[in-house]
Amino acid sequence: MMTCQQTEQLRAWLTLEAIEVAAWPQLSLLCWGRHDQWISGADALATYERNWRFVAQDMLTAAEANLIRGLVERHGKGAFNG
Repeated sequence: MMTCQQTEQLRAWLTLEAIEVAAWPQLSLLCWGRHDQWISGADALATYERNWRFVAQDMLTAAEANLIRGLVERHGKGAFNG
């Protein structure tokens, strides 16, 4: 059985590894032509970076901005190329 700390660590890891597209408004708009319900964290970061000019930054929720920061730290080695 997992401890609460282990459960939280797993949840944090999964949040940046398996991204549910529909849960993130701006990502969902960027993925309008895709049929994937879930994408990898690396793919999500690449999608944000590749299409950053289309992101309504003033419409980013705090949660989605935090997701992007987490993706940058985990998959972008701290650098956002958008």
